[in-house]
Amino acid sequence: DPDHVMYVWCDALTNYISAIGYSDDSELFHKYWPADVHLIGKDIIRFHAAIWPGMLMAAGLPLPKHIMVHGFIHSDGQRMSKTIGNVIDPARVSELYGQAALRLILLKEIPVFGDGDLTMDRIGEIYHAELANKLGNLLSRVIGMYRKYSDNIDFSTGNQKYYTNSQRIKFTIPDIKQYLEGGAKFGETDKLLAEIWQIIETANKYIEQVKPWEAIKKIENYEIDPDFNKVFYNLLETLRIIGLLLEPFSPTTSHNILTSLNQESVESSHNSSQPQKYLDLLKWGNFQIDSTIKPNKPLFPRIEK
Repeated sequence: DPDHVMYVWCDALTNYISAIGYSDDSELFHKYWPADVHLIGKDIIRFHAAIWPGMLMAAGLPLPKHIMVHGFIHSDGQRMSKTIGNVIDPARVSELYGQAALRLILLKEIPVFGDGDLTMDRIGEIYHAELANKLGNLLSRVIGMYRKYSDNIDFSTGNQKYYTNSQRIKFTIPDIKQYLEGGAKFGETDKLLAEIWQIIETANKYIEQVKPWEAIKKIENYEIDPDFNKVFYNLLETLRIIGLLLEPFSPTTSHNILTSLNQESVESSHNSSQPQKYLDLLKWGNFQIDSTIKPNKPLFPRIEK
């Protein structure tokens, strides 16, 4: 048929199995195949969801367990193109803002199953507004106040049982669990990070409402303020949980937050044989009181334009 187009894809697709030992290393091949998730772009569904499965079935080989199809990242409303000149170089973004920031910005702003749009200006706005200000400044501010007022804080009173952000945290943890288990939330990274950022924003508003800098004046004047301990436990424990919630999305950011707070850091525990340890640590009330919380380096330093 002179109108039929034959693609070289048939030859290229076999790389998925030949690269992992098919025909010459059966042990390696059976270790990695079938793939748990086949991640592909939406413009090549025909080859990966029709031609490739057909080839595998003809060879008597198992199919990938899942095919996960992602959208495109546009820039300024258009497909990225060298001709137009709107290509965003991820290496350049990582050089400017850091790898952890690049990961969070992509996962936060680009829906896995749809198209997203980013420009270098937008990346700069997100970095400073969401990462440096809302998250980074929250961590530095709380640690700074805690160190300044630590002589007046006593967590042994039991006031830590009262806390803010409880409902947001209560509903976010099951969603994170579903995400880690590949359940209904799998692939909804933008929505999950939006939930986490709601917790961050609530914590920032909490500081403005309770005004610890005014409460300390009462204590210095020998006036009793029983809520002072509660305020700082709320903030420190919320930050600890924020650090843990971010671990699946940005292990570096999570580690830096938990290290700054002198709390236990769980390195990729959700991928280990003990995922329950990660979920147990997410429970409210696990903040380990330690007076050696040190001044922290900015989590996301401000970058001059």
